[in-house]
Amino acid sequence: MPDLYPLPAGIKIRKRRFGANPVSPLVPAPVGGDKADSSAPRPAYKLRWEDREQGLTVLVRKRDNGHLIADVLSTDAGMLKKAAVSVGLVGPIEDHPIRKTIPLDVAEKGGCSGSADFGLLTDVVRELGSQLGMVVILLVSEPKPCFSGAKGCHSGTGVPPVCPKRREGDR
Repeated sequence: MPDLYPLPAGIKIRKRRFGANPVSPLVPAPVGGDKADSSAPRPAYKLRWEDREQGLTVLVRKRDNGHLIADVLSTDAGMLKKAAVSVGLVGPIEDHPIRKTIPLDVAEKGGCSGSADFGLLTDVVRELGSQLGMVVILLVSEPKPCFSGAKGCHSGTGVPPVCPKRREGDR
C-alpha cells in the first residue's frame, strides 16, 4: 500500500505485535476509589501484565495521590526510541478503553522503559466500571520509506533497509 498511497512527511508507521495474551483479566478496583478516610491506610492497587516472549512487563499502580501510573519495561535494549507500547485500560463497560501510547524512551540496565499517567483512579472507575484490566500491544517503528530514486532505493518492490541518500538521523 505505501507504493500506491505514500504517507505524508512526519507520519509514523508502526507494526503491531500482539503477544500470546494481549488482554489481562479484570481485577476489582477499590470501590470507594479515592474517597476513603484519608487517615485510613489505602490498599495498594496494582494490575500486572507480562509477556516473556516479547520481553514486556506492564505494571499499572495507584500512587499516593490517587493517580494510576503505567510503567512499561522491555528487556530488549534495541527497542529504545524505536518502539512504544499501547496500554488500554478496560472494564466491564464495553464502550471503549482509556488508552495511552507509551514510548520506550528511557534506557535501563538490561532494556528500556517508559511510563504514562492515566489520571485519577476514581475517574477511571467512573468511566470503565469497578473492575479493570489491560489490553497491551507492542508498536514497533518501521523504517522510513525512501522515494529519492537513488540507485538501490525504492523501486516499487519494497523498501530497502538503507537508502544511500537518507541522512543518518532519519533511520
